[in-house]
Amino acid sequence: MARISFVDLVRNTGVNYQAEYGMLLTLLNGSACKIFHDSVFQGDPILGDEGERRSFVDFCDEHFESFSIELRGTCRSISGYNQYYGFYPDRVEHPDLNALLTLTEYFMTFSVALQKRINGGGLYAEKVVNSHILQHLGILLGKLHHKVVVEGPYIRLVPEDVVVAEVAAKLPKELAIKTFMYRHRSMAGNIEKKREALLALGHQLESKRAMIHDKPLEAAIFSILNNMNIRHNNVDPKDTAKYRDFVAKLEPRELEKWYDRLYQMMVAAFARLDAAEDIAAYEANIRLIGA
Repeated sequence: MARISFVDLVRNTGVNYQAEYGMLLTLLNGSACKIFHDSVFQGDPILGDEGERRSFVDFCDEHFESFSIELRGTCRSISGYNQYYGFYPDRVEHPDLNALLTLTEYFMTFSVALQKRINGGGLYAEKVVNSHILQHLGILLGKLHHKVVVEGPYIRLVPEDVVVAEVAAKLPKELAIKTFMYRHRSMAGNIEKKREALLALGHQLESKRAMIHDKPLEAAIFSILNNMNIRHNNVDPKDTAKYRDFVAKLEPRELEKWYDRLYQMMVAAFARLDAAEDIAAYEANIRLIGA
């Protein structure tokens, strides 16, 4: 049996969700000066500050009321915030990918909030927030193949997808967020939210449908938009013109599969539009580039 090298062993292990989750809990609740070998949360001997050791959560608690109202609401502390929203990360017994992503979103949201407080108030913890904690979270996101979507003061994590990223980059900001959010795990099973996103994408695509240059794709997209209870109420038998018996009898999970197919087709259509623009630019400059 061939020997497996150490580097291959490491690379082929994948992500240990439980171990990564445990590290995040340690970063949240442990003594930062021990974790990072940094004196920021303990005070700085050079500055003559011999403050007590504090965790990241302690430090956020100290400055919680300076965070935005949209984030903290009526809560007065991190512990109060967790209790109010029923979020108890230390009670998760067997963390899976969803649990790890949720805790990472939570951690990044408050890291960014603290960073804003630091930048505005000149707090000395800037080095930890900017380099140590956020760097750790950034490395973790790379391992999980997820990227950040900013929604107000909150951080959401969505799967990396080069095509979706390229498409969203050319869409209006609100629609770009909807495009990314369609693939967020919280959207799974949420028919209404998915319908809302598809409706917005369809509206954006409508004026450009003649430029898709793929008749089967175009026909499928707008047929589903018009007949699968997205643009119109296709499940009300009283509306004989728009009622679709097939759609009315679909189970929610089956209808969601159709919506997911439509999303993929719409992303492909937008990608084709982007490619058409690039080809047009190439053809307009073909003589200049000497082809």
